[in-house]
Amino acid sequence: MIDETPDLARCLNVSGLRCALPSLDEPAHTAATLDCARALAPHQQMPPPDEIADLSARLAVRCAELAAAWEGCSQGALAPRTATALRDWQCLRAGPGEGPFAAWLHVRAMARTCRTLLALGRSQGLLLSLAEEAGRDR
Repeated sequence: MIDETPDLARCLNVSGLRCALPSLDEPAHTAATLDCARALAPHQQMPPPDEIADLSARLAVRCAELAAAWEGCSQGALAPRTATALRDWQCLRAGPGEGPFAAWLHVRAMARTCRTLLALGRSQGLLLSLAEEAGRDR
């Protein structure tokens, strides 16, 4: 497997810009990773519509949290892969299109975006804990 995790210099510009990027505690990271894996299963293992809807809701929340954390970075400070994932998320926020496989294709696209943002966030040493942030809201 190719390590696609960018280093800090590629994610943040050399001027020292520091963004408050999210990290996840192990259970949250594992849950998000499992959701991505389930959504990216082969077509023959496509889950039933109710599970697709549940996956979609969980991935939408995770993508929104991850994308919001990256929003503090200027576009020039983002690696191309990060900027692309954020643009993808903006498009995916509109929801699935129409057709028999629209929800399945949409959840798969969200899973790819989530997986990218998870990997990018996980690779940084200056990350904040989403679990702590979520606990403050309760």
